[in-house]
Amino acid sequence: MLEVRNITYLWPSGPRKGGIRDVSFTLNPNQILGVIGKSGSGKSTLALCLSGLLDLQNGEIIFNGEKLLGPSEQLIPGHKDIALLRQDVQILENHTVLENLRDVLVGFDEEFKRKQINRILRITGLLSFENQKAKLLSMGQKQRLSLARTMIHVPKVLILDEPFNHLDFEWKFKLTEWILEEQSKQGFSILWITHDSSEILRYCHRTVCLHGGKKICEGAPMKIYANPKSKAVAALFGPYMQLGKGKKKIFLRPGDVIFDTKKNSGMEKGILLRQYFNGICHENILLSEKGTIYVGYDNRCWKENTKGYLRIQKRY
Repeated sequence: MLEVRNITYLWPSGPRKGGIRDVSFTLNPNQILGVIGKSGSGKSTLALCLSGLLDLQNGEIIFNGEKLLGPSEQLIPGHKDIALLRQDVQILENHTVLENLRDVLVGFDEEFKRKQINRILRITGLLSFENQKAKLLSMGQKQRLSLARTMIHVPKVLILDEPFNHLDFEWKFKLTEWILEEQSKQGFSILWITHDSSEILRYCHRTVCLHGGKKICEGAPMKIYANPKSKAVAALFGPYMQLGKGKKKIFLRPGDVIFDTKKNSGMEKGILLRQYFNGICHENILLSEKGTIYVGYDNRCWKENTKGYLRIQKRY
């Protein structure tokens, strides 16, 4: 169990600003906990704190009953059972792919090393590059090597800080599914840090929302998506529309807005201005008779400026 208790880390003045303020949550064993926030919300700072790579300015982190130490309190920063896979690749550029992996297996016998290295090279598609210098790899290959170095040991906590930015769809999907399969078999916990709400909704049991370095929400991803409590939270999970103000306000998602050319009960007049295909469904840009703009999802094709009717129907 990883308990985060009111932690604060603010970057000093310089090129890197911001940080996190008074953040608390718990990562349970075998849990996938998401952390979502826009750029500059403190996500990467949080990842470094939880990895023991920054000295907290306030609060504490308890890992399996013991306080997690910062870099000023130990010779080698970090914790052997907490692995961080970062946005920026963590590899030895002037070493070969094979040397990069042997570097993290110091102390193990040769048979074990060879077995583990061959396995991880096959999974990451780097077997034919084992004797190539890391600096000669493509950015996507470097990111896969960084993943291989991180996952060659099975951690108790894996922190994923948007590590697939340089991967194409096929490799991102393949490696994500492999990590989830390993998590299911080995029972380690994952802290999934991202700005992509689709990853939170697909993979995470719970999520923490960050805004301006502070935690503004925590809960089940689907509940937060369907019923956000503020504009800041709603915006993290994609397109939304607000109806009403104050205590009467509600947030709608595109799936809550229905368009048809046949009038049914509770519908008002409207026009479908434009329609786009997003790869999964059609997105309708709609204008109601009262002048309100809506975005709605649809599995049907409509021509621009089609006159019809709109209905708001909360799905969740």
